Amino acid sequence: MHRVSVPDLCDYSGVVKLSNVDVQIGSQIRWLREAREMKTSDVARCCGITIAEYEACEAGARRFHAWELAEIAKALDVGVGDIMLAVTDPENSKVLAPSRRKTNS
Repeated sequence: MHRVSVPDLCDYSGVVKLSNVDVQIGSQIRWLREAREMKTSDVARCCGITIAEYEACEAGARRFHAWELAEIAKALDVGVGDIMLAVTDPENSKVLAPSRRKTNS
């Protein structure tokens, strides 16, 4: 059995360390938001979090909660998997169309 020691996940004060994955997810969300010409305040409001909390997540300075990722995906009209492409398939993560929303033309 592999045991993870506390210093692997936390600094010595017990604070959870953020990783490159957090930065990749934040970057993907920022790219998707900007491709849709949305403001950080628009997405934050949809998620029920403050603009500062949202911007910290986009910058990789704060982790998104799973429920926040689901709400952000809904606000950006993508699936959570589209957000996770930044981690699982970085080379193809920026190929999504600007929006999959249906327009009434």
